[in-house]
Amino acid sequence: LGEAAFAAAWAEGRRLSPFEARAEAVGVAEATAATSEPGTTPDDVNHGLTPRELEVLRLVADGSSDREIAKALFIGPATVRTHLANAFAKLEVGSRTAAVAAARRLGIL
Repeated sequence: LGEAAFAAAWAEGRRLSPFEARAEAVGVAEATAATSEPGTTPDDVNHGLTPRELEVLRLVADGSSDREIAKALFIGPATVRTHLANAFAKLEVGSRTAAVAAARRLGIL
């Protein structure tokens, strides 16, 4: 994480209410646990995507912005971006459009 990205994330976090900060922390913890828990295997049916990553992708497919997704799911925009980054890696894509197309092609959206 570069200095500029850290400063931007820090500033975004300082603007959160305690409720939003807690929701953000829970979202990050869920995303981290889903990708790093020892002894777990990816869900073949969803190609390794967590339920939350799928939820975010569904909202992306509906045309929602990061901010709109964050509001709908009671998480912060940074958590939305974390879920998207994880989904991009699992689907081996580099953009929102490619992620939605890949998920549709795989039959998970």
